[in-house]
Amino acid sequence: MVRNWLLSWPDPDQPALLAPLLALDFETTGLDPARDAILSAGWVPMDQGVVLAGRGEHRLVRIEQSLPEETIKVHGITHQRMATGQTLEQLLTELFSALHGRLPLVHFARIEQRFLTAACRQVFGCAPPLPMVDTFELARRAQEMSGRPPSGNALRLDALRQAHGLPDRPPHHALEDALATAELWLAMLKRRNDGTRLKLREVLV
Repeated sequence: MVRNWLLSWPDPDQPALLAPLLALDFETTGLDPARDAILSAGWVPMDQGVVLAGRGEHRLVRIEQSLPEETIKVHGITHQRMATGQTLEQLLTELFSALHGRLPLVHFARIEQRFLTAACRQVFGCAPPLPMVDTFELARRAQEMSGRPPSGNALRLDALRQAHGLPDRPPHHALEDALATAELWLAMLKRRNDGTRLKLREVLV
């Protein structure tokens, strides 16, 4: 399954705006994949610069560890809800199927890359390369090119959406964050002078 995805990557020399992507977000119990786990995942495909919102998916993951009280408050995922979720293997099977022919689009790739790498090691015994398009990194580079020092708060998903005139979406929900990232990606490219000329390979991390 992972091998099939590796062989299906889209042409890196095509325009980034038109590339087939899968906007993806994980909600996790913390920030360290060595001790924390994926709680939920949401994704939505994009084709030819269009967000296919009707094909979005949201999945809960059944994990072994007890949920910290703060995690329940932030994500609204209780032990009862979590018990109805999938196994990590089932999640990865669905996710890599949805990724076939696409590359992930995320906000702050460090989280999704590290947790997806850890999940692949746990389930498949391998750590495949995981190139991603990252709206956080794109915004950071734009700030550096403008001569302004990158600001962490200004690079948050909600702050960037506000700066691009996009409405608020409910936070800490994987599908909502995936949709928010997809919309931000299109708004960022629309604002850039080179947005229609950027190649996919230029925005991969």
